[in-house]
Amino acid sequence: MELGYLDIDEPTLHFGPATEDAVMRFQRQHELQQDKIAGAQTLALIYSDDAKKYTLLEGTRGTDVDSFQRQLKELGYLRKVTGYYGSETIEAVKAFQKVNGLSVDGKAGEKTFNMINSDKAKQSPELAKQARSRANIKKMIEIAKAQLGAKYIRGNEGPNSYDCSGLVYYCLKQGGSNRRRLNAAGYSNIEDWEKIDSLSKLKAGDLLFFRNNSGSKIGHVGIYIGNGEMVDASSNNGKVVRRSCTSATWKRLFAWARRPW
Repeated sequence: MELGYLDIDEPTLHFGPATEDAVMRFQRQHELQQDKIAGAQTLALIYSDDAKKYTLLEGTRGTDVDSFQRQLKELGYLRKVTGYYGSETIEAVKAFQKVNGLSVDGKAGEKTFNMINSDKAKQSPELAKQARSRANIKKMIEIAKAQLGAKYIRGNEGPNSYDCSGLVYYCLKQGGSNRRRLNAAGYSNIEDWEKIDSLSKLKAGDLLFFRNNSGSKIGHVGIYIGNGEMVDASSNNGKVVRRSCTSATWKRLFAWARRPW
């Protein structure tokens, strides 16, 4: 147990499956025949000064690698679980070690195992960003729905009345965005927001941009809330409304959408 190969929470006198696996891992680490038998050669090495602590290295295969990779994947550092400790796993471990303040060597040793099994283990920046984005989107949609029925007044940006871009600005701000107030056309051209060219590809939280009746320019913006619906400040209705964005009229006027989170 002191070398880290036996994965149980207390010593045992029973040479069962857990102990066999521990012996196999020790043999694997020390390039011995992996027969799970604690023979003379294995025992001599275990009790010698040359015995190495349990570490996952490049080229390692096994269920322990599989389990470790699942943890890396859950934290956003690895794309898939393979059971093989190859180059992708090494880079994932290096990224994990860097983010979590460990020495960066790509090897899964005692400190790396302790960290990944603790509640202090940090997610990858990308996964953390995705989590923040989901929270931002949820908040923005909640705020948008809360404005239903508020008056439409051209140029206003809340909290009691809005025009279409003013509603978007207010909801973005409440959701955590620091974007300044723009008109619908201005928001439609923010290039660092992903551009969505089809209504079928929309996700909740996307901003929908529609051309004016002549089709000459962007004249309206709404917030997509899912299930083919949007919340927007409507000049025709004189208030903030929830309605379908997939009617024949909106399909004809749809220009594109942007993903602000």
